Amino acid sequence: MNLRGAVETLSALSRLVTSLPEMAVPSTVRDLVDSAITEWHCAVANLRSDFDQVAENRGLRHAAAAAQFARQAVFDKDMMLNMFVPFEHKIAVYLPLLGPVIVPLIAGLRRVVVESRKKEP
Repeated sequence: MNLRGAVETLSALSRLVTSLPEMAVPSTVRDLVDSAITEWHCAVANLRSDFDQVAENRGLRHAAAAAQFARQAVFDKDMMLNMFVPFEHKIAVYLPLLGPVIVPLIAGLRRVVVESRKKEP
């Protein structure tokens, strides 16, 4: 159950990141995904070995850890912020802040072009 849950959670995260290419993935989320994959491989390796009580317990602990890391990666606070702020909203917020900078630059560029045309014989 934990192994399948970890795979499904990581697959959903992968589909989300693929569908939103402009979304940045924080390094903490990448580390959690790496940890989940490592724990998943350890769980599979332990469960494939002899089915003695010790290997089974280790495998189950690794499977639980893999599921936990996968859930932490999806619900990471930085990841959640990126999911719910579309690019259009970021433009709507930052464009008014750029206006006071862009307008003087355009006016100065226009003045330079007009003066350079006056100087030409």
